Amino acid sequence: AALMHQLGVPLAEAVAYSALERVVREAAGELLRELRLFDVYRGTGIETGCKSFAIGLIFQDDSRTLGDADVDRLVAAVVERAAAELGAQLRS
Repeated sequence: AALMHQLGVPLAEAVAYSALERVVREAAGELLRELRLFDVYRGTGIETGCKSFAIGLIFQDDSRTLGDADVDRLVAAVVERAAAELGAQLRS
């Protein structure tokens, strides 16, 4: 069964979604089946000059059932890479 995880990624206004998409796909690897952008938020709680991409990540392994620990590890890798490469201000 596939597991979904939603994540808000706050980034500088200048960072394009395509850059986030590349980083997420590289960090999550082959277990990422689908990446969906479902909102771009600017406003209360987000710093001026920034926006937050709300994304849905769908993970699946064809050879075994993924557990929460597997997904947590993949999401942590995504968060770490987004912070390092794009300056995302978030915690896993």
